[in-house]
Amino acid sequence: MAPHDHYHILDLSTRPALESMAFERLLATALREVVVELFFTNAGLLIAYINAGKRSIIEDLVVSSAERSLRPGTLTYAGHASTFSDWGHPPTVSIALELHHTDLRVYFRMVFDETAAGIEIASIVFTEAYEGYDDCLSRLAGALEAARLPPH
Repeated sequence: MAPHDHYHILDLSTRPALESMAFERLLATALREVVVELFFTNAGLLIAYINAGKRSIIEDLVVSSAERSLRPGTLTYAGHASTFSDWGHPPTVSIALELHHTDLRVYFRMVFDETAAGIEIASIVFTEAYEGYDDCLSRLAGALEAARLPPH
C-alpha cells in the first residue's frame, strides 16, 4: 500500500468486544503455528533481546517462526516489543506485528505470559471500502487463506 492510496480503516478498539473477538479468533487460528513457535522461544533470551532493543534479532525470530506456514513477507515485526514483570510473577511479553496482503493489512500484538498466548488486533486497513462486519470478516478469512503455504 503506497502512502497516497486511500485507506479504509477498521479500528477494532471502537467495535463491540464480541466483534473484535471474532477477528482475533480468526487471526489466532490462522497463525497457530507461528504462535506456538514464538511461545516456545526461550523466554529469557526473548526478554533480553526486547530489553536490549535487538530489533533485527526479534525480526529474525518472527520470520523464522512464520516460514513453515506462511508465504514470505506475510508476517513482519512492526518494530515494537515490550516486557512487563512484577516481583514474584512471571513476565508478560508483547510483540507488535503486521500481516500483509494485497487487499489488507492487519496491525496487532501477540501477547505471551507463562501459560498462554493471545492476539490483540488494533486495526485492519483495507485497500477498498468495506460493507460492514461480515464483509470485513470474510475479507480477512480470504487473505489469511491466501497467506498460508500449501500443505507439504
